[in-house]
Amino acid sequence: MNGKNIIWMIKKKREMKLKYSTPNKLKSTVDVDVQRLKQIVEELSFERVYGNPGNEVAAEVVKKYFTDIGGEITEDAERNILLGNLDANILIGAHYDSVPGSPGADDNASAVAVMLETARILSGKNVLFAAWNGEEFGLRGSRFFVSKSGSPVKFKQVHILEMVGYTDKSPNSQKSPIPMMETPTVGDFLGVVGNKKELVNKIINTAKSVSIPVVGMNLPEGLSFHMIEQVSPHLLRSDHAPFWEEGVPAVMWTDTSEFRNPNYHKFTDTPDTLDYEFMAEVVKLLVEVVNGSSII
Repeated sequence: MNGKNIIWMIKKKREMKLKYSTPNKLKSTVDVDVQRLKQIVEELSFERVYGNPGNEVAAEVVKKYFTDIGGEITEDAERNILLGNLDANILIGAHYDSVPGSPGADDNASAVAVMLETARILSGKNVLFAAWNGEEFGLRGSRFFVSKSGSPVKFKQVHILEMVGYTDKSPNSQKSPIPMMETPTVGDFLGVVGNKKELVNKIINTAKSVSIPVVGMNLPEGLSFHMIEQVSPHLLRSDHAPFWEEGVPAVMWTDTSEFRNPNYHKFTDTPDTLDYEFMAEVVKLLVEVVNGSSII
């Protein structure tokens, strides 16, 4: 890489400015079942490694919840499990596999629980819900879906949930995922990172109706997928990446993973470490964003 490219990338990184939600008194009235969130996390907190028997058990758990919600269920060769209309404008997804040696409560049962509760609340809406497989194995499931879906650009909004259950309100509990960028130092916020400014702004503006802080960042204009790999590879570690690569508007919702959660990819990633009230607020925000979209 030549000097001009390095200087250009540093400049682009400086353009990655954070946006902060400002709560108001008009709170969301979305009714979230917190106990259901906890139940799903507990039911899924075991090794769910791609290709292993536990992974098959987890897939059946997800299918059971999708069946209870009702609607058309689709599976593919990678054992992605989809609920809803494949031609929907909005897609909400979370991976259900885990790494070896970890029960994966935050990574990523927390996100699956939020997705399933959102699906229950939005039942009947024209939204596609996706439980991805193989995220911990090179994003296999979401890459397969994008490559086989024919025209992934049909999605107007893609919301990918990646570890959304861990908080730590103590000072200096939060590290910055991006070098040279100042982020909050208390790990009590939800992070949203997207490739389309309008979508990130919509989430931040809607976040006024929930009681958790939300910090957003949109990628600078003109930053190619290859450049993102060079500048901030941490931003491409979840299932939004294949959609970004295709130019589809996609946002990753996250508690920032190991930059906050010390249990990341460890046997200590257990249900008792999670903040279920925080997860409920994530559900509320996601529901409000979808309900406030004219493309639903």
